[in-house]
Amino acid sequence: MAKIRRKLVTHTFRGKRFEDHGVDVDVLPDLVAYKTLLVETAKELWRRHHPERQRLPGKFEESLQLKFFEVQEGSAAIPLVREIDYDGAEPHPELLRDELDEAVEVVAGTVGAAGAGRLLPPELPKSVLPLFEGYGRTLKADESFEILPRTWSSPVRYTGATREVLTNWAETPYEDSVDLVGSVTMARVSRPRLALQLPDGTEVEAAFEPEHENTVLAALTQ
Repeated sequence: MAKIRRKLVTHTFRGKRFEDHGVDVDVLPDLVAYKTLLVETAKELWRRHHPERQRLPGKFEESLQLKFFEVQEGSAAIPLVREIDYDGAEPHPELLRDELDEAVEVVAGTVGAAGAGRLLPPELPKSVLPLFEGYGRTLKADESFEILPRTWSSPVRYTGATREVLTNWAETPYEDSVDLVGSVTMARVSRPRLALQLPDGTEVEAAFEPEHENTVLAALTQ
């Protein structure tokens, strides 16, 4: 079995501390935090792509390893590389694209949106938002990260202010509306609440508005 190396993203440290093109070991936890962001995002994207599957494929996380083999100039630019095992003829790099490639672009898009004051991109799984709290902890006031996905022509910039925006997003309750079809099995008028049994047998509970009381009670008696 052979290995192919594919550069996924270049992670660059900017600031006075990195002008000699060296990487202070104190910032390595941020590379680990960045990898965690990518891996957890990739997991959630896989689940989104395979709603019929309950579990990730075997060794899924193990297949998402990242390495770096050099520190380039331009402050301290670190190309993050993925090694992929293959049998037979070497595959074309584009044929190896998967959820980790997508995660790199989704995270970069989220960082760009936060820095520009735009809304949270819908592609980002909301469950990974709290992980941004751990990414950028070592940044000083004059420092930033630049994230350049392999397929992009220009990077996005991650600063302490960007981290603060993303952390605030994580702390904001997420609300959305959904349509559920099922049978009402319980209804409470005081502090209005109902239970709904879905076709697969799952039961969910939710509050309802007082003006919907007659509709809910009618559904309960059917």
